[in-house]
Amino acid sequence: MTKPKSNLNNLVVISPIINAIFQEKAVSDHVRERVQALPSNEKSPFAKVPGTYTARLFVLDDLVLEGLEPVERHLQSKYLVFNCHFHGELAAYLKGLWESSESFLFSIWSFCVGYQHVKNYESFERYVNRCKVPTHFSLEGVPGGSIPEQLKALYLKQEFAKFVADNQGKSPETLQAAFQVFIQKVQLKSLEGPTWQPGQTDMF
Repeated sequence: MTKPKSNLNNLVVISPIINAIFQEKAVSDHVRERVQALPSNEKSPFAKVPGTYTARLFVLDDLVLEGLEPVERHLQSKYLVFNCHFHGELAAYLKGLWESSESFLFSIWSFCVGYQHVKNYESFERYVNRCKVPTHFSLEGVPGGSIPEQLKALYLKQEFAKFVADNQGKSPETLQAAFQVFIQKVQLKSLEGPTWQPGQTDMF
């Protein structure tokens, strides 16, 4: 039987950081500070990008190949690494990334080699395609449903856990009545809400 094609995809972009000094600090240090200052969870700039499951951004300084005898492989440059899992096709995801986060992208990637040529979505797409690397890693535990479906599923899991905890030991009649109230509250078939928000991590 042919395995159905998943809508879950992965993107890894590795961009060389300009090797220079800016305001008495290495450019890579400026990039690191900006990355570390980014808000997380619901306030993350990636939370508003349509189709994002997970996103990670960090500065790669060097490589050490671990094993019985660790081997150092020194890089010629420091790199900005962007890794994300997203729903749908790459072109559509990059379009959403550009339209929702153009100023954020410039604030980070403008310190990278070649980003000075990015002026619009088309040049941004070309830049990403030049810097992306092939990968076959997948995000385990995510079946590939749309982001609204995933967020609704997380919300339902949270609310059902609360329902079970709140109704321990109640009579069948009381439990049945409470369950009807629960069903009305969570609106099973509505992806618009109530639901989790993109980037949300707190369950209660």
